[in-house]
Amino acid sequence: MNIFRDSDMTDDEKRDIEDNETIEQPVKFHYDRERRLEKLKRLRRDIPKTPKRRRFFAKKRTRSLLIILIDLILIAAAYYLLTRPANVYLEKEGEGLLYELNINGIRGKRVLIGFTVTSLSEDTIVFSEPVIVTVKLTDRNNNVLTYQRTIESGTILRPDESSSVAFLLAEDELPGSCVLDIYYGNSTLPLFTRNVRF
Repeated sequence: MNIFRDSDMTDDEKRDIEDNETIEQPVKFHYDRERRLEKLKRLRRDIPKTPKRRRFFAKKRTRSLLIILIDLILIAAAYYLLTRPANVYLEKEGEGLLYELNINGIRGKRVLIGFTVTSLSEDTIVFSEPVIVTVKLTDRNNNVLTYQRTIESGTILRPDESSSVAFLLAEDELPGSCVLDIYYGNSTLPLFTRNVRF
């Protein structure tokens, strides 16, 4: 191993060593850290901030719950429309009388068909003979169910007074859907005709 002393070295060798030492020294960068951070803050301030919108449906879980909720609402609406109780109200005027038909599904799987006659005349109306009210139900297969009630003879209707007959029928005995005809008295033409679903 050769040990060199400064006295042993020539001037050229000394210069070479000095040049090598200057090359090997790390490069120094002179900057002010605070100025650099201040520049970053200014840049951040200059960028316009877009307001963050909270997306309710962005998460898959929320979206899934919403879809399930909508499905349940649609199923409930369809079930209600298919199984809803019958609810029909019709009225007609003629011969100084107002005829009203009211069909309602009620608890206990029963159907109430009400027929009301109201006097529109200023005179008193007296029924000298009984008047038959007939309910005729015709299903898709042309099977016919007929029910009758009477407004008794001697019934007196003063102005704005009414008389009613009611049919309380078991829903199980009725067709799911049918044509309902109401006949009043001896008429062969129905007073009311309506497609009804029970």
